[in-house]
Amino acid sequence: MTQEEKKNTNQLKRLAHLTKKTVYQLKAESLSIYLIKELNCPSIKMKLV
Repeated sequence: MTQEEKKNTNQLKRLAHLTKKTVYQLKAESLSIYLIKELNCPSIKMKLV
């Protein structure tokens, strides 16, 4: 695991503790929000796929 991955994992753990949610719940929510935004206004990345 790289330093950047460790940093992101620690941030997620901290946020999960503060929000009283699991890391998996936070990841699912952020992915859902991203997908909704992409469906409403596709970016270049989505158009290429």
